[in-house]
Amino acid sequence: MSVRADETEPATGVALNRMAVVAIVCAALALAGTLVAGLAVIAVFAVGAGHVALRQIDAEQQRGAVLAKVALVVAYGIAAVALVQGLFATLRAG
Repeated sequence: MSVRADETEPATGVALNRMAVVAIVCAALALAGTLVAGLAVIAVFAVGAGHVALRQIDAEQQRGAVLAKVALVVAYGIAAVALVQGLFATLRAG
């Protein structure tokens, strides 16, 4: 049994969703910003772009779902850490 080349390569006629790329870039910037300067607010944009990308990918049968899902995991993780840090800071101050 042989494997044809077109069975192992990604579909070339299907477009990569641009919003998924925006989401992963925003998630990477949010992660870098959180680690360097404590700027978790950029994660909000990654969440929004990730959800829009998943909806577009589903509706238009595009590629990029993995990028959008990774961006969502990273962005929600950053949001959770920022929430816990905010709660601890509030409890410590009060």
